[in-house]
Amino acid sequence: MSAPRLLVVTNFASHYRAPLFERLHERLGAEFIFFSRGGEGYWQPHLGTTRGAFPAKTVADGPHLGKLRFNTQLWQELNARPYDVVVKCMNGRLELPMAYAAARRKGAAFVLWTGMWMHPRSAFHTVSRPFTRWIYRHSDAIVTYGSHVSRFVVGEGANARKVFEADNATNNQAFGRQVSGDEIGRVRSECGVGSGGMVLAVSRLVPEKGLDVLLDAVGALPGARPTIVVVGTGPLENHLKHRAQELGVSIVIVSGLQPAEMPPYYAAADVFVMPSVTTRTFKEPWGLACNEAMLQGVPVIATDAVGAAAGGLVENGVTGLVVPERDSMALGTALATVLRDRALARRLGDEGKARVAKVDYDNMVRAFEDAIAYAVEHRAGRR
Repeated sequence: MSAPRLLVVTNFASHYRAPLFERLHERLGAEFIFFSRGGEGYWQPHLGTTRGAFPAKTVADGPHLGKLRFNTQLWQELNARPYDVVVKCMNGRLELPMAYAAARRKGAAFVLWTGMWMHPRSAFHTVSRPFTRWIYRHSDAIVTYGSHVSRFVVGEGANARKVFEADNATNNQAFGRQVSGDEIGRVRSECGVGSGGMVLAVSRLVPEKGLDVLLDAVGALPGARPTIVVVGTGPLENHLKHRAQELGVSIVIVSGLQPAEMPPYYAAADVFVMPSVTTRTFKEPWGLACNEAMLQGVPVIATDAVGAAAGGLVENGVTGLVVPERDSMALGTALATVLRDRALARRLGDEGKARVAKVDYDNMVRAFEDAIAYAVEHRAGRR
């Protein structure tokens, strides 16, 4: 039996997805349709989109009705191309049902790829929830970002046998590269890091990233306070600087860095923090910056609203510390502990580095292979 023809439909290729897509093409012959040019609100514009060694076509146009886009070109592509399996990400208000409908018209297997572990509570998502549950139940297989997402989709009605976990990976070689002492010294000097040490956060400057909670936590620390270095862009930059001034906290916001420039910032940090919080429309699907920090052996503190913690990468007391979301006191205690106890910091960093080395693109591809094999067999059994 020949290998099934695989079509992956997703929004765009980011720098951390392109290597995965290359492997999916190399090992499974995957072709790609992108339905966005990378203008989503959650994506920092300076990062752009990434080209890779995989066949892809972008179809991102069509008439709009409010936030709904009728991507007629995508529908035409889905119906014109030959394929046996469609893998579709969760993104796209109309693109998801469109891909599902096209797959069923062609008799192809449908695999959902999702990182959602909370259904958003906007008006649109309230209306769409019955359809989303229907997709969970009727997809031939589901690939999730990790165990936290698997638990969620099973709770929403998916059959556990058809759920496969592809823990989110980044480019381990690039982010785990050796960083020189000179590079570390340059970062700490440029950021004005003093005797209190350096706390690093890497995120968009938006409410759901919980940076206000981090400021409050550092502001309550006694003695020499660490410098907070935030790498990212977003609308809260001025607010965060003003709030830091009120609290007497030193904050440095670094904008416009490309992924290749990030390893020295991770290596220079005494501790990395991901203080994300749950909102009506957001719950951190994973948080790949945790992977990136762990690859440099930096101790990680994450809230329980971070997918990388709920999914088991950041394990409390083993590969990092996990604190309740929105709890600045608990976060402050964790920060003080790691900054004071350097032996603990080294142990958490070493354990985290060893753990994240096992989360790679090859493991992700294997999960997709297993899901596709299951989906094809399941679909054949229904004919």
